Amino acid sequence: MITAKAFSPGHITGLFSIRDDEDSIDSKGSIGAGFSIARGVTTTVTLSSASQSGGDSAEEKTIYRSNGEERSDLVVSKRLIALFQDAALLKDVVIREISHSIEIPQGSGFGSSGAGALSLALALNRALGSPLSAEEAGTMAHRAEVLCKTGLGTVIGEFCGGVEIRRKPGAPGTGEVVSIPISGDLNLLFVVYRKISTSSALSDPDIRRRINDTGEKLIEDLLRTPTLEAFLWASRAFDERSGLITPEVRRLFDHFDAIGTPTAMLMFGNAAFALFPDRESAEAEAQALSRSEEKGYLFTTTSSKQGGCVIHE
Repeated sequence: MITAKAFSPGHITGLFSIRDDEDSIDSKGSIGAGFSIARGVTTTVTLSSASQSGGDSAEEKTIYRSNGEERSDLVVSKRLIALFQDAALLKDVVIREISHSIEIPQGSGFGSSGAGALSLALALNRALGSPLSAEEAGTMAHRAEVLCKTGLGTVIGEFCGGVEIRRKPGAPGTGEVVSIPISGDLNLLFVVYRKISTSSALSDPDIRRRINDTGEKLIEDLLRTPTLEAFLWASRAFDERSGLITPEVRRLFDHFDAIGTPTAMLMFGNAAFALFPDRESAEAEAQALSRSEEKGYLFTTTSSKQGGCVIHE
């Protein structure tokens, strides 16, 4: 048996514009800006040689798990395995188990599907003896996400880590990213409500028009002034101008605006983040909100300069 493990940070998109009309799937995606966070997805892959497994096919006996629960509906993970098969990378092996340990909310704008795909691609590539470069494995994850319509620019952001502007759409190695320098980590509070379907939102013509009309100019301006302050301003402006703010997020905006705390909405998610000067301030505000009538799921974390990576044990 061979086991390998990899981690991908979660990712928050503050603003974006859809670019999915390219002929090549590696060039499809979005331009935009966002940041990776310390919480994410850790994936463990266990495989064996086909000779040890009675000649079964690569995926015939695969068990998929998410936070310990056996699952049959992990469509992005299954699509990624199919892509590895199509590339003839799974000859003579059987994938015994794929286990995702997910520490970020799902369906709420934290890039969980992209993080699951990227961590799986990196772990599987490692278990196979690294036939692909890290960028090529990241490209496989990007393809799986785009094909499943669960994201358009998340994987490249999670691959790079830090605070980034995606100035050219596409997979790692195809898209282009500009890093926004920050001193230290961002101290963040998240408030999360009901799920929003990314695939449904990305297929809605009216939402797509509003996103693209709003995002293009703001991203262009941000590229001229790639600072954290400009990113926070552009993210909030995107929320206000696109008309995507939900009643729950509007209530949070009113609260954080009143105490002078930078805040913006997660794309796509019925959730918001707020930025604090230190971890203690973020945790104190989380405790205060938890004692109020606020009904969202609250947690604090920091940003992550580390992108997706293999875990060496």
